Amino acid sequence: MRAVAINEHVEIVTEGRISDGLFVVRLGEVTILREGEFVKTARRGDMVGENSAFGLSPGKRRMISAVTSTMCHFLILKQEDVQALLEEHASFYIVLQRFMHVYLTSLRSRAIKTTMMDSEHLYCVPWKLICEQIAEQNALETLHQRQIEDRDR
Repeated sequence: MRAVAINEHVEIVTEGRISDGLFVVRLGEVTILREGEFVKTARRGDMVGENSAFGLSPGKRRMISAVTSTMCHFLILKQEDVQALLEEHASFYIVLQRFMHVYLTSLRSRAIKTTMMDSEHLYCVPWKLICEQIAEQNALETLHQRQIEDRDR
């Protein structure tokens, strides 16, 4: 992993290209585009290029383009580093599996409820929201476990 600064108006991810890693936004704003159309603005704490880096896109090809809107600071995780994390650290792989399960379940639920899926939800994993959902699930599981333990006493 390395830290870099990139000027504004630089394309950091190109739709259709094979992934070479992912970017974590530390500072600045990045415009996310799909087929030239605006999808969302990525900001501090957001990841860019993670779908293809984690193998969630066909052939590990980029599903979006990303252009810096301002001067940006990133942490860049190369594809081989992502692969090493997945292969060598079972705990990272397990956490990522749980995140993907929550994400894919939410996509399925959204698809059932509507005939139109917006680009942001389809092409950008809402990591912060997923973290909140998992924290809520963990809290409910802990509460349920305590209720079972109290009942058994």
